[in-house]
Amino acid sequence: MSCFAIRLAGIAALIAFGSHANASNFAKCILDKMPGSANQAMHAAIFQTCTRDHPNQYRSIEKGEGRGLFGFSDGNACTIKKAAGTTFQPSAYVIARACKCLYDEPNPFDKPNPAAPGPVMCAYE
Repeated sequence: MSCFAIRLAGIAALIAFGSHANASNFAKCILDKMPGSANQAMHAAIFQTCTRDHPNQYRSIEKGEGRGLFGFSDGNACTIKKAAGTTFQPSAYVIARACKCLYDEPNPFDKPNPAAPGPVMCAYE
């Protein structure tokens, strides 16, 4: 198979499956769709779409779960990169919150009861 045919097959797969890809949680959905949001209509449509796909929003996300070898170093680094071209301030805030959820280190004092066992969830913010 030629190099051109392999590239063409890859592009076809991206077109066929890329638009139907669903982020694995609410914060990732926000970070996939919200950057560049320029007005209230876009903001509302994206927020509603992510909420429809992930009705628990931040309640089911463990704080810091995006950290790792290929993630951002912290929530601020993510916010600087993802919110840079977002002119609508409420959208920039939502992006910052999603970044902090996924990339900031968990702190047990963020929980309503710091002595309770279990992970720190993003909903405690």
